[in-house]
Amino acid sequence: MTTAPTVVDALALATAVVDDLVVATARDTHQAIARRTHGLVRRGVGPAARPAEVLHRGIAATAYGAVGLSFRGASLGLARLGEAGVGPALEDGPRGRFVNAAVNGLIGEEIRRERPRLAIEMGVRHDGRDVPLTPAGIARAFPEATGRIVVFLHGLCENEAYWNRHRDRLGSTYGETLAARAGPPSTCGPTPACRCARTASCSPP
Repeated sequence: MTTAPTVVDALALATAVVDDLVVATARDTHQAIARRTHGLVRRGVGPAARPAEVLHRGIAATAYGAVGLSFRGASLGLARLGEAGVGPALEDGPRGRFVNAAVNGLIGEEIRRERPRLAIEMGVRHDGRDVPLTPAGIARAFPEATGRIVVFLHGLCENEAYWNRHRDRLGSTYGETLAARAGPPSTCGPTPACRCARTASCSPP
């Protein structure tokens, strides 16, 4: 069993969300429309409309139940595959890191409770990865760092990569501009246990 989340873990979550939101919303909307329609028919036809209403409700319940069961089964199976390490690591690329940060920002408490492998823990970041918080790990990641630290707090659903935005247009980032005046830059991205993704980046100059 691996601890790092994979793309398969994200697919398992997506499948569960489809069941919780899409299927449930479609079912509830269908039921609301059906209740109103059957009510109108009963007013015009009377008790004779009752058998068709019962049949319709039974078929709809069976259909939505089967679809929901399929999605839940698929989500469980994908989660097992993710725990076995199947698929590329979710945070190996910027898109995966973006997705994970966004999801943690939206439903972080639920993620931590139900899918802890996808929960983002507080951690110092460098090149898209957590840095081991040991003297050797920090020295390898930031060999030119000094004792001065600048902490940047980014927005909900973001991660440390957001501090690199517009570098192509401006020629530099805010952190690099500060570092140029005080020393070499590095970035890190902690996350609290509340409903948000990595909520800070720091640049020790």
